[in-house]
Amino acid sequence: MTDELTRLLEWLGRQGFVISSFQGDRNGPDVLAAIYDWGETADVLIMHSKTEARAYRALTGPEVDLLAPGYVVWTYFSNAVWTLRAVLTLPAPNHPEAPVIVQVAPPGIGLPMEDRRPVRLRMRQQYSLRGDR
Repeated sequence: MTDELTRLLEWLGRQGFVISSFQGDRNGPDVLAAIYDWGETADVLIMHSKTEARAYRALTGPEVDLLAPGYVVWTYFSNAVWTLRAVLTLPAPNHPEAPVIVQVAPPGIGLPMEDRRPVRLRMRQQYSLRGDR
């Protein structure tokens, strides 16, 4: 991993994201997912590699699978560094510049159920560097 990618992943953990690694082995996870639950929405990052990642803000609810959302208010697709930058600087839902237009989630944005095993969860103690997280 690059130094910047490592720093951004550490920042993600410090911001309070719950991080899950899927299909992990001694060589590391095949897929990394991170979720920050705001209450009515959640910010989600799915990283397949240094060159393929996506993030979105999904609507939450009792029947919502955040790794396969039906509706989102924001999406971003790029490499891992740019996607991490985007999700970490996304304004809080109550901020005036936060995205609010609800749209149907694009196909393939989530993580299929068959790609979610085995899983390992990690949640670091939250040290917010931003006042709104």
